[in-house]
Amino acid sequence: MTLFGTWNGFQLLVAGTVSGAVIAFMIFSISAISVPMLIDRNCNAFDAIQTSWSAMRHNRMQLLLWGGILVAIIIVGFLTMFVGLIVGFPLAAHATWHAYRDLVVKQASE
Repeated sequence: MTLFGTWNGFQLLVAGTVSGAVIAFMIFSISAISVPMLIDRNCNAFDAIQTSWSAMRHNRMQLLLWGGILVAIIIVGFLTMFVGLIVGFPLAAHATWHAYRDLVVKQASE
């Protein structure tokens, strides 16, 4: 009750949510493209992270939308007692692979 019923609890919820969102954005920014790139190419982690940052910088709205879709898939998975993740994780992984290919591989060949 202290967390939801007091001003200090509300401040804690806001600060935790904002700091968690910033950390999640940073992690998503460095991993959205770098993980599939490390699997696909013979490159080091720093080049993959730099490519991921560049993709986020040039395609911010699209990648933020993709991040929101991933959050929705995870929420549905949690709400269905993790049964939804049986379908959601492979679907998200497959779509992430195609996003990587569209953002990095096709642009490099053009």
